[in-house]
Amino acid sequence: MHNPRVLRGMMYMASKLMPFGELDRIDTELVILRVAWNCRSRYEWGQHVDLGLRAGLTIDDIICIAEGPDTMGLGKNQVVLLQACDEFHRDRAISDAVWLKLSERFNKRLMLELLFLMGFYEGLAGVLNSTGLVLDDSLESKLNSL
Repeated sequence: MHNPRVLRGMMYMASKLMPFGELDRIDTELVILRVAWNCRSRYEWGQHVDLGLRAGLTIDDIICIAEGPDTMGLGKNQVVLLQACDEFHRDRAISDAVWLKLSERFNKRLMLELLFLMGFYEGLAGVLNSTGLVLDDSLESKLNSL
């Protein structure tokens, strides 16, 4: 709220990705949670554990998201989304092999949305981590009880 001009623009972009993106809500939350985990963003993680559960993720899904794409219990589609998040985070690009797997499921429009979703939440995690924004007490309690 210290810079309303920037906040308005950021919120407009964010709304086009979540909740009004065209990607499936469960996929969106899975991606945001993996980005939050990779960036060690407690605030982003806590907010989206709650949103992810409401969107249809299970506690087991959330544990698998934290453990990564090599975890048992993930579906093929979930694995490739986590691989994409990890490569984007590590390399700032998605490999041809993972891109090919994604293209079997998503059209070009959704692939671009996926890239912007990862990039947006990576940037937001950096802002949240840098400013030290703390998770609301109610969400912190909920997160600690899982």
